[in-house]
Amino acid sequence: KGNIAILHPMKKALWAVLATALLCGCKRAPEVTAVQAAADALGGNDKIQAVKTLTIEGEGENPNLGQNVTPDAPLTVWKVTEFKRTIDQEKGRMRVEQVRTAQFPFALATVVRQNMSLDGDVAWNVNADGNPVRLTEQGAHDRRLELLHHPVTILRAALNPDAKLSHFRQSGNLQMVDIITANGDMLTLALDSRTSLPASVMS
Repeated sequence: KGNIAILHPMKKALWAVLATALLCGCKRAPEVTAVQAAADALGGNDKIQAVKTLTIEGEGENPNLGQNVTPDAPLTVWKVTEFKRTIDQEKGRMRVEQVRTAQFPFALATVVRQNMSLDGDVAWNVNADGNPVRLTEQGAHDRRLELLHHPVTILRAALNPDAKLSHFRQSGNLQMVDIITANGDMLTLALDSRTSLPASVMS
């Protein structure tokens, strides 16, 4: 009886500690909850992980920023007649191929074919002669961020166990989450509060 009297309070204390630990484990941080809700809105983690390659094709315009004739003049633009972005999610690779035509007087070639690539930490462009020209580390970093400006790629990066999610906040109808990817790149994901779908990515 003496032993039971001594151990009983200890058992109660132990159960209290275990119950607290379980409750804490079940309560997820709001940024984790928000990212998981976004993944669910796109079909769930498994479907996001199952997307191996993304291909985006289209046409449009490239504004020629900072090249207007006067500060008040309209921006000069390039008309993009062919555009193709291919992303290999598993290997962190991306290629952008486009053809654009100057819609303004230009001293150099007015029709330009561009070929821009990324493979992990290495980025390069292929020039008009077909020769690759490697970019700086900053150029590769910028291109890695560009790769993540898509709902599937940013959520895949956010769901990586090595990613760090923080600073959950509300801004109007948007939920904001800061992300540091497994590669150390920093971005902010904005989610629609009503649908949980990704609304934008900022870097």
